[in-house]
Amino acid sequence: MNNDLRKHIIAIVALLLLMSAPSFAARRDTLLLRRIFTYASKIDTVKMQKKSYVYIRCNANVKRRNALLLAVPTMFAVAHSGRREYLSETYGSVDINGYPRIQYNKLATVSTFPHLREVGPELIEYLIPRLYNVTISENRLLSPFYEKNHGYYRYRILKKAGNLVTLRFKPRTGNTQLVAGTAIIDENTGQIQSALIFGEYDMIRFTMDITMNTEEPSFLPKKVVFNGVFRLAGNHVESNNVMMIGLHRHPEGKVANNNLRIMEQLRPDTLSASETAIYDSYFNTNDTTSNKKVKKNKDSFAKRVLWDIIGDNVFNRIRGRFGSNSNGYFRINPIFNPLYLGYSHNKGLVYKQDLRVSYNFSENAQLSARIKAGYSFKQHLIYYTFPTTFIFNNKHNGYVQFEFGNGNRITNSKLADDIKKENRDSIDWTKFNLDYFKDSRMQLTIHYNLNDKIGLQAGFIRHSRTAVDKIGFEKAGKQNSYKSFAPMLEIEYRPLGFKGPIFTCDYEHSIKGIMGSNMRYSRWEFDGQYILNMQRLKSLSLRAGCGFYTTHSKNFYFLDYANFRENNIPGGWNDDWSAEFELLNSNWYNASNYYVRANVTYESPLLLLSWIPFFGHFIETERIYVSSLAVKKLSPYTEYGYGFTTRLLSMGVFISNKNGKFDGFGCKFGFELFRDW
Repeated sequence: MNNDLRKHIIAIVALLLLMSAPSFAARRDTLLLRRIFTYASKIDTVKMQKKSYVYIRCNANVKRRNALLLAVPTMFAVAHSGRREYLSETYGSVDINGYPRIQYNKLATVSTFPHLREVGPELIEYLIPRLYNVTISENRLLSPFYEKNHGYYRYRILKKAGNLVTLRFKPRTGNTQLVAGTAIIDENTGQIQSALIFGEYDMIRFTMDITMNTEEPSFLPKKVVFNGVFRLAGNHVESNNVMMIGLHRHPEGKVANNNLRIMEQLRPDTLSASETAIYDSYFNTNDTTSNKKVKKNKDSFAKRVLWDIIGDNVFNRIRGRFGSNSNGYFRINPIFNPLYLGYSHNKGLVYKQDLRVSYNFSENAQLSARIKAGYSFKQHLIYYTFPTTFIFNNKHNGYVQFEFGNGNRITNSKLADDIKKENRDSIDWTKFNLDYFKDSRMQLTIHYNLNDKIGLQAGFIRHSRTAVDKIGFEKAGKQNSYKSFAPMLEIEYRPLGFKGPIFTCDYEHSIKGIMGSNMRYSRWEFDGQYILNMQRLKSLSLRAGCGFYTTHSKNFYFLDYANFRENNIPGGWNDDWSAEFELLNSNWYNASNYYVRANVTYESPLLLLSWIPFFGHFIETERIYVSSLAVKKLSPYTEYGYGFTTRLLSMGVFISNKNGKFDGFGCKFGFELFRDW
């Protein structure tokens, strides 16, 4: 073989090797990803440790702050404090029997934060990441190590050292639900040894340095270092957090908060010099007692009252526990906070308030109450509902509920027309408002599931409708108050159990003469609902139903349905947005003796706007709405909409068609900032 031929052969072989190199690398990457995605399925969950203890340390530094920090939930405590650095330690228990859901309970806390509070969101969701799950934290941050999410990421092997491979991952789009970083992987098994993750979600820019538990089969890490940075309108707060899980030391006896001696016994590592200095400056160093109790507050009475009591309750979310063994729980939204405003096409700007309280008597008995109210600036109306529920059987969802509240000012043109016909020439009825009535209701129900498929609910509902303009009724010699008392029965059917669709049949019959009732009617309603939860936080919500009146008395003027009504106090993205008619005038809910409705909503974290550069980074979830309705004189009525939620607000835009013609355009929004804080 001559030299020229040899050179040509060598060149061709070299060229072929270069051309095939990417395919070898791609195949190696594919095999590694396959091992990572299937690793979790190989873990024997029977042998996995289900219960252990966890230690969490948070070191926060307020770099810059101004008055706007007062409006941030959980940050009021440090917004006006003279301190800049804070430290807290928590020792608690974790139960992962319901993985990926993790039950976490605090057992002991030492903190220099005012009122033992923490800065920032519920960090436990970040401090115990679920790398092998669809989301790293519950319902947020799509994991690059979950197979169904791989289409959102690009992967590349950076280097190899023995059996360990360094894998880099980055998102295909800069959406807030996606993360970037590197991970060290065991090439033979696909087990994650450690990971460094960067991301931004809900106003927090963060890094997570994760060391996984490789000594025994586990989904969880054994140590996480979480660094978060919060910036908003000139405010700058940094937080360094350390979490260690899989601990076995149990606190002895009943542990009081801020017992530094006990925490020193439980702490699995040591404090740094700067962390020790924070404690020394906060606790009374001259106190020689073993507990080292917090020094007494020497601030003025005015500061304690105005800032710590009044200000805290006005600007901050209030929540806590009470009673023996902390069986009671309460939560109150900030009394004054612009973040709790909402807007809808029909009601305009709405201020909302929500108070919840509950008490657990036992594992099978709980009493809860809720006050939900809102004020419509457009209608100048206060809406409210006060439900009180006593659960007597958790297993069968057995409960008794008493509720009273109000609704829209119900319209009734038929009653006004009857009055005008009877007094045609005697009075100028245009001066009077005879159409609108105030509506208050009271309802008592008892519910019980016979099994996974059948549930029953029975009780009664009482309505009292009073004319807004009583003078016109007095002149016509007509009553201005109409009342009804109706026993009710509902049958629930779940053909596939609790994870499938639910179908309900409601019957309500008003009886004259009971509790002042002066009307008689019979109403039937049928309803079906199903939320199909799909992969990667996607879901499809389906609802369809109908209702009609079969009998009624001569003086029956009011139509009021249980499953076809307006949500008077909209609560945001997760409060029935997917099963409403956003542009429908409220009068149509009470204008027909029958209705047929259908609602379809598709939800996805990365759908349309999420892929747009810059703007798409802030989109958390998107929805597409299609709704249809048929009632008397309005058939069909359809709505089409698109909505999205961000860290700041949720917004939906809708168009409607009435009897086949374009009817209007509208929008709805609500503030969502810090909803998970």
